[in-house]
Amino acid sequence: MVKHLQEFPQVRAFALSILTLLSVEACTPSFEGEYQDPNARAEMLDDKWNEDDAKIVASKIILQMLYENYQDIEKNPGAMKIERAWLKKYKAKMVRTTRKSADEIDGPVVIFKNLSNKTSEHIPITALNEAIRHELINSGNVRFSNIDELGDDVVKQLKYQADSGMVSPESAKQLRKQVGADFFLTGTISSQEHTLKGQKRVSYETNLILTDIETALITWSGKADIRKSFKRSSWGM
Repeated sequence: MVKHLQEFPQVRAFALSILTLLSVEACTPSFEGEYQDPNARAEMLDDKWNEDDAKIVASKIILQMLYENYQDIEKNPGAMKIERAWLKKYKAKMVRTTRKSADEIDGPVVIFKNLSNKTSEHIPITALNEAIRHELINSGNVRFSNIDELGDDVVKQLKYQADSGMVSPESAKQLRKQVGADFFLTGTISSQEHTLKGQKRVSYETNLILTDIETALITWSGKADIRKSFKRSSWGM
């Protein structure tokens, strides 16, 4: 057999490729995974945290933060939205102090502090932070202050425009025009893992806390869970 393979190099190469594929197949465990939440619609490629998880969690927890009936909205995006008490109180306060109508009131200004990863897994936390920020901004209910990340750069640019003599007075941005933030949004992500007889279940819990900057009081807190189960028929050779 070996002699014949040596005489026909193309046949030998094909045979070696088949053997390689069979070897890889034997060493690679078959994977099955599913989300426990029936509303989750995403492809699961492995048993690690992924970008789809970040999008699912961000969508769930921001709905919960903004609306009392978030569970109804999850099932039916067209459902009537009932704002959270903290958001109603903010708008009512602004109506009293500015004498504007409720429709004229802009959303509260939020500074978002990046989440802390409390899991034992290396989670690309930046993707989750960006997903949460994206959901909040596009909700149209709040405004975001980026001063926490760009503070020094903003100050330098304002001083340059005011003092350098290189910027026309008409276009130079004025000092004392920044919009003060109303709330801090902070949070953590943690996880629990259970393995039994080839079955693995992982639960990720994301917690958010909204703090009133003026009073330092917590005005809202909530959590979003994402549960995943996996099964591998083989764990290697």
